Amino acid sequence: MQPSIVLNDGRRWEVVDASSLPNVPAYICISFAWGDNPIQNPMYGGSNLMSARTISVLQTTIRAVVDEEDPAIWIDSFCIPPMEDSSRTDALDRMGDIYSEASKVVVVLSESSYAFLKFAKDGISGQANMTHTPALEALEKDTWVTRAWTYQEIANSNDWSFVTEGHPEDTLVNGMDLLNALGNTRMAYCRPYRNEDGTIRAPDTETTVRFRLPNVDLFEDALAECMVAKPLERSALQTMSSVTRRIRERGEDYFNAMIGAIAGGGESGNSIRMDWKNMVESPLVQELENQLVFSQAGGNRTEGIVDFILKPMKVAFAANRFMQTCERNCDYSFIYTTTDRSKIKGQNWRPVADVLKPICLWHNWGTGQPGDIKDGGLELQEMLSVQLGNLSGEATQFIRTWVRFSYPDEAFPVSVENVEKCLKEVGFSTTDENVGAIMLKDGYFFHQKRVDGNNVGKVFVSSTIRWVFGAPAIMMAPANQDLHAGTFISVGIFVGDVYEMEKRLDKVTVRLE
Repeated sequence: MQPSIVLNDGRRWEVVDASSLPNVPAYICISFAWGDNPIQNPMYGGSNLMSARTISVLQTTIRAVVDEEDPAIWIDSFCIPPMEDSSRTDALDRMGDIYSEASKVVVVLSESSYAFLKFAKDGISGQANMTHTPALEALEKDTWVTRAWTYQEIANSNDWSFVTEGHPEDTLVNGMDLLNALGNTRMAYCRPYRNEDGTIRAPDTETTVRFRLPNVDLFEDALAECMVAKPLERSALQTMSSVTRRIRERGEDYFNAMIGAIAGGGESGNSIRMDWKNMVESPLVQELENQLVFSQAGGNRTEGIVDFILKPMKVAFAANRFMQTCERNCDYSFIYTTTDRSKIKGQNWRPVADVLKPICLWHNWGTGQPGDIKDGGLELQEMLSVQLGNLSGEATQFIRTWVRFSYPDEAFPVSVENVEKCLKEVGFSTTDENVGAIMLKDGYFFHQKRVDGNNVGKVFVSSTIRWVFGAPAIMMAPANQDLHAGTFISVGIFVGDVYEMEKRLDKVTVRLE
């Protein structure tokens, strides 16, 4: 007999193994945040837990779309095999594929998001104003919007609906209508507004609004990204920028969510999960234990091993698997990170296996950084070679236009200090407080780590990944007379008009040895 559950309307829902069917039917995936205080799973019992929201979320989805379309449903609490089932790990590893193959993803938000989803469903007549913003600020606090795992659940689909738990008739809205409502309401902060006491509220800048509502900003970016990118086809840097700002309960969740977002065709099965109990007594761990002191006298040995060995190892394994997945995709945009570099000869361009924080958190777009490993070196393709020199008039005007979004009264020409200040505001991370910039004819290169004045190398800019203000770039020390091959020095951000540069500069392949 198949595991099953009877819902409030009296209908029985059974779990069916899709591999046992001659044809897999169309199905809907449900995405929701579990929340705190899970309860025992009534379908599987024992040590199997589920979210206290599961039944309500399932019934909301059925009322919203299933009664009309009559497909199958996939929901994690019942469709991931129970703890004792050997196929559970494989199902967890295939989450990216499961969501990408669904006919639709239904996101069930908490009741706190009711007001905004109601606005989005009914439509906002004309321009939104400050009376609409409290609903947006409530959405900002919704747990689903903040979690790392939820990113892959919409990133891998191109048909989503959003609904508030318990209110399917009032709040069911498609992704495009929700995106339009987000943009319209967010712009209310950028417009002057007359308060009830007659005073005029000064408008915020675009940057200020993004920092006022960081989760909504991330949500809007993710929705917009999914509108234009095909499922499972996005750059590593784009994925890193989206996931790094989300909350994750465990370090490896960061990488597992990203692997699920960029890997297809079974690749997501490479995500990392380990059994603590089995690993605590492994010979490797015991040898490491003999060389390390985990805690003060009276500390718990197992907790020490988990905290000081196994958790860092788990993150390292996950980071390495993520980079290997990117390399299989021929996308080396993962190198644009703040992480320390390998000390292995010929691989000093490669980040060490640790948490990979992107050099800039701002939304980026593009197909990735094409490259390949050849004869022991990394070849980065479609790079633009830029020259040292004074800023051109066109570059100066482009930079000034961007800086004035944050500093409307910025003088002309723009100071490099204010350009760096703007970069810090959009999430540019450096190893030092003031790393400085290199002036180029087409813009500024801000290196991620401090570079010795005698070690200024050649700068190459990616033509395949963009921010609104420029693109990621690398600096290398050329070898002999070959200006396109040499030793990696640093990654960084190029601020300038890459679109115009592409029209007149040749794209080259750069070899890092």
